[in-house]
This record gives sequence, C-alpha cells and structure tokens, in this order.
Amino acid sequence: MAHSADESSSLVGSGATISLEERRALAENLDDPLNRWYRYPAARALLRVAGGLPLRPDHITYIHTLVGIAGATLVAFGSRWQLVVAFLFLEARMVLDCYDGVLARAKKLSSPRGRTLDELGDAVGFIALCIGMTVHVYRHRPGTELGPIAAFGAILLATGAMNGHAYDFYKRRLGSALRDGRDAIADELEQKYALVRSGRATGITRFGIWFDRWQVRLYEPRYVGGNAVGTVVSRAGTPSVRFLVKLIGVLSWDNALALLHIGILFGAVLNAEIVALGYGFVMFTSALVLTRRVLGTRGAAEARTTKLDAGAGGDA
Repeated sequence: MAHSADESSSLVGSGATISLEERRALAENLDDPLNRWYRYPAARALLRVAGGLPLRPDHITYIHTLVGIAGATLVAFGSRWQLVVAFLFLEARMVLDCYDGVLARAKKLSSPRGRTLDELGDAVGFIALCIGMTVHVYRHRPGTELGPIAAFGAILLATGAMNGHAYDFYKRRLGSALRDGRDAIADELEQKYALVRSGRATGITRFGIWFDRWQVRLYEPRYVGGNAVGTVVSRAGTPSVRFLVKLIGVLSWDNALALLHIGILFGAVLNAEIVALGYGFVMFTSALVLTRRVLGTRGAAEARTTKLDAGAGGDA
C-alpha cells in the first residue's frame, strides 16, 4: 500500500523534515548541471519563440531522435568539420530533449506514454551514437580490429543504458516525493494499468510498464514501513540525503554524453569513450550503494533498534 508524506512521521520519524519550499529547492539538484545551467534555459527560450507552433511534445521527440541519428552519422564519417557539426547536432538534440518536456508541461500534455516515448527516443539516439563512434574508431585508427572495438562499444552502450535506467528511477522517486509528497512511479504505473484494462494500451504503454517494474525490482531499497515517500520526506534535511540528491544529479548519463560530445569535438573519440565508461561505472555503483544506505539499510536498522528498545521498555 502506498503511503502519503503526511504519514511519514508515524513511520520513520520527522526529526529531519524540512519545509516544502526547501524540499523543492533541494529537488532542483536532481537535474544534471549542464541541463540546469544552459539546456533547460535554452529550451525555455525556445518555448517563447516556437511554443505557438502546432507541434506536440511527441513531434519534438521524433525530431530530437532524428537529429541524434544525423549527428551519429557524421561521427561515423568523421572528418574534422563533420565532427564539429556532429557536436552541434548532438548538443542541439540535448536541448530538444529538454524542450519536449518543457513543451508538454506548457501545453498540459504530459503523460506516461509521452515520457516512455522520450525514453525510447533517447535510447535510439544513444544506440546510433555508439555505432557511429565504433565506426569512427575503426576507420580512423589503422590496425584496429573491428571485434574488440565493437565489444567496447557494446559495453559502453550497456553502461549508459543502466545509468539512464537508474537515474530515471531515482529522479522520479526522489523528485516526486520532495516536490509533491507523492509517488510518481506508482501513479504512472496505475495510469498505464488502467489503459491496459480499458483495452487502449499501445505497445509503448506496455513497454513503459515493463520498464517501470524492472526499475522497482533493481533499484528500490527497503523502506521503513514500506513507505518510500515518507522516508524521503522525513529525511530530506539530513546531510546524507542532501548529498544523495546531488549525487543522483551527477549520475545522469547526460553528464557522460557531454564528455563524449567534447571528445567528438576535439577528435578524441576513443579517449572520450574510455572516460565516459569509467565515469558511468563509478557513478552507477556509488548511487546504488548510497541509496540503500541512506534510505534503506540504515532506516531498517533504526526500525529494528526502535522496536527492540520499545520491547525492552515494555518488559521493564
């Protein structure tokens, strides 16, 4: 059963609870730095210019996916000027990726289906980029065998997929709890199940259900009383949760993509892949371990201690 934030004090204690305004300010750190500093501001500026056009968020998702594929194709050919243009295309794709969400909120068209479609667009763009970088390295490093380079590209792709998968879960889990005191993951799953029951579910909706359920299985820690929202809200003022929120922002694979884009700009594609792979592994492992310690394991230990203390008091 889902718990509201108002129930948190009875389940996990409220000693570290902070105000709603402070929680929402803290939640801003869940967006990665480059998105906060320039991509979302650019997307909001684009909304003022192009928001009146008859374009839906889904259209922007299709456009940014195609722009990403075009950038990856330029990387594969890989002349000096093509790499510069590819960098511009790939960064434009990132701004448009922010813009589809900005447009959806502005036109009140946000939906679980749209979010899943955006995730699929991101996946297609990243797959194309990994293929483009693999072809580039093979063509521009004489004596390089395709097998090892392709295997390395596949490892990078898997690392990026896991980072993106984990980041999406943690951002929704922490973000919805901090901003609104609700469980966005449970809410979206219920909307998708409702579509299935009504017979109106598309393949995208069913993929979204599979995506969300695997996120919960892989990344959800065990909360005190089973209360995810209450645990996050009640501990939002602790140094460990504040650090965790900032770490999740750095976990975002968009940070690794920025490293790849810079490497492409300067023609150091393989070096950028190596750096991004190391970055992704360290951030994914750190976020997974810290989340369980901050929101799960430590809390469960506290609950057991509290129960034992209560029992001891009763015996006395």
